[in-house]
Amino acid sequence: EPTAYKSAPAKTAPAPTFKLSYVLASADRKYAIINGKKVEEGDTVSGAKVVAIGQHSVELISRGARKRLSLNSVKGIQRKQ
Repeated sequence: EPTAYKSAPAKTAPAPTFKLSYVLASADRKYAIINGKKVEEGDTVSGAKVVAIGQHSVELISRGARKRLSLNSVKGIQRKQ
């Protein structure tokens, strides 16, 4: 008697995560550090295309959706006494 095997449901890959560490946007140069990789406009990082680099943020297109990464602004460093 043949055994019917059920195929496992297709698993969707988890959405990639992005960590913006640094942005340099001057008149003649624009680049950012995302996930530890130096990227410029038009480059790809973790499957997402870098479409714009601003003073404090980067715009990506990941899986057909636009995503904006912003640098966290630190108001000051506090030291424990």
